[in-house]
Amino acid sequence: MSLTLIITTIFTYFLETIGNILIASRTIGYKIKNTVYFSFYAFLLTVFLSITESVIDNVTLLYSIQALFYIVLLSFYLKQSIPNALLLYLYTYILSGLLQYITVIPVLAFPELYTLSYYPIIALSVTTILCYLIYRFVPIERLYNVTMTSDLAIRMILVNIYLFLMFGSIYHKLDNASSYEIFVLILLYICTFIALNINAVYTRIALSKQEAELRAYHQYQPLVDNLIQDIRIRQHNFDNVIQSFAALPLTCEDYESITSALNTYSTEAFHSNIDLNLLKLNERLVAGLLYTKTQEAQKQSKLLYISIANYSLQTTLPEYLLMECIGILVDNAIEAVPQDSVISLQLDSKNGQVIVETKNPGPYLSDQLLKKMFETGYTTKNDTQNKHGFGLPFLQKTVKQYHGSISCQNILEGNENHIIFKIIV
Repeated sequence: MSLTLIITTIFTYFLETIGNILIASRTIGYKIKNTVYFSFYAFLLTVFLSITESVIDNVTLLYSIQALFYIVLLSFYLKQSIPNALLLYLYTYILSGLLQYITVIPVLAFPELYTLSYYPIIALSVTTILCYLIYRFVPIERLYNVTMTSDLAIRMILVNIYLFLMFGSIYHKLDNASSYEIFVLILLYICTFIALNINAVYTRIALSKQEAELRAYHQYQPLVDNLIQDIRIRQHNFDNVIQSFAALPLTCEDYESITSALNTYSTEAFHSNIDLNLLKLNERLVAGLLYTKTQEAQKQSKLLYISIANYSLQTTLPEYLLMECIGILVDNAIEAVPQDSVISLQLDSKNGQVIVETKNPGPYLSDQLLKKMFETGYTTKNDTQNKHGFGLPFLQKTVKQYHGSISCQNILEGNENHIIFKIIV
């Protein structure tokens, strides 16, 4: 390598480094006060980049190592963690790369500029000047903060732009590359694009599920609080009953009066213990939902009887979706029966799946009607003011999505027909 080429390479990297550090500093709102300190890091990185340029022939490996040097330098100089320095490098590379593409515009208008040996130096000098103007006058830190706090899709767009610019830079240097090398390079970048975007999609799906679960906890936590509050009230009343038991020998004069008082207090003390059993469920939000549904049924003069065979519910269904499924079944049963009716709900769990079954009295449903009940918008209710016909289709879709099963059938008990919905998921 000739001395002129060495000097040109070092000067080129020095200009590029100065521009990138200026952009990176402005991006995080860092003011450069010590020019000696700034120049030292710029020169240090220039040396590293120049050495790698002279000893590494593989362009892809060269750019990867140089990117690593940039990330480490930004981490030390701007006092950023490595993950933050990585994001800062991507952002800086995109901005400086787009600025460099601006300098290509004159070449498109005047192709003869491309043949001038000194034009790349001029173009890079112009890019460095633009970087300095951005550092002094353009508040790009606001855009960076918005980007970093935005949706994952925006950040993935930045990554894709970075890969596109990097690919363009590498391809530009492969003047004498064989078709095999170009094919490998293109294949590598296609695989990288696909892998990153697939990973982003799956990450977005996982985050969406977590956000939905968090919203469900915020939305349904009051149901659990109501259950706990009711138990506290019952505990207080129970303490009063115990005190009454202790005072019976003082207030009752004979055996018969004590016996009568004991029977009365015992009935009140142990009435409706099913609500307390809900606390044994491992799914707290489900327990709160069921307690609320029993209260709603009582207000409508209907009885919701809950039977729990297994208090440890195991299912792949997220708890918020399990709540929605149970809520749909129970609401449909409550709405379908008249006052003074009894609705039964059975909960069980086997082989890693939860089993939910509701049974309520109702008219006989034909096979044709049973199929229509799962069609969107279909309803047997006469209420036209509220929206109906969407719960069961959503329930069926959710259960099938998690590889479960759903069924509905008629069963005759005595002279009365009952409708049974059952899901296993």
